[in-house]
Amino acid sequence: MSKLIQLKRWLTVSEAAKHLSTIFGEDVTDADVLRLALDHRLTLSVVFIDGVRASVCKPIADGDIKYEEVMNLSQTGTIKLPIGGQIRYGPDGGALQVQSDIFWLENDEPYELTMMGGERGDVERKYWQLAGGTREETTSLDGVFLSQKTFGPAKTYFQLKAELPYETGGRRYYPIGCLPEDAFFVVAVASLLALESQVLAKNSTEGKEISSKERNTLLTIIAVLCNEYKLDYTKPSKTAGLIQGMADFMNVSIGETTIENHLKKIPQALESRTR
Repeated sequence: MSKLIQLKRWLTVSEAAKHLSTIFGEDVTDADVLRLALDHRLTLSVVFIDGVRASVCKPIADGDIKYEEVMNLSQTGTIKLPIGGQIRYGPDGGALQVQSDIFWLENDEPYELTMMGGERGDVERKYWQLAGGTREETTSLDGVFLSQKTFGPAKTYFQLKAELPYETGGRRYYPIGCLPEDAFFVVAVASLLALESQVLAKNSTEGKEISSKERNTLLTIIAVLCNEYKLDYTKPSKTAGLIQGMADFMNVSIGETTIENHLKKIPQALESRTR
């Protein structure tokens, strides 16, 4: 399993559950993985077998949003609509404006679920199906929103679209309210590593002061994970920045200096446990 992970960018939900079971030493189910995603502790992604249409959601400052007044459906008054496209607010609270251009998202490329639109309902429905419960079928009028990391910590956001049938005078598109049937959930390897680092860091600081033996055990586990994911703990400054970036990927706050200090303790911990 560890050799395969080194060659993969993402795992299926079942593969992720199996890997977490090994790391945490307890049974982790597919439903547990989805619950972690719903609780914003693990970033869940999706892959489209046949691709899907989408529009980019461009960041925009609140002060730059312009509106126009149009008649409401009952023709009894007016409502304000944003000029240039629908406005949504992302997970970080920033405004996003849906652009008009339509394009295809690539096949076999994972896109993160933002959990701010219809995609959350899809995950909840699958979770309750696995957990033995039921959830009423829902469709979001706002649409389905995905994201993907571009350069550094920046992300590009997308709204999924579908073509209106039987349109005349040119093609027109509308936001879809749930994920297409050929979409399946996956977990990026980077997201798994971020979760593991978060849990190990929390366990090392909770409660009473841990013993030297327990501290060395945790540092050894971190060393094993670093080796598995090709992170050089012997270069603590550089590797600390990489791990902090993975933590930011999960919206988890860990100080780079704190990470670096722990990495510097690994050689001594390994020496104490060398057979």
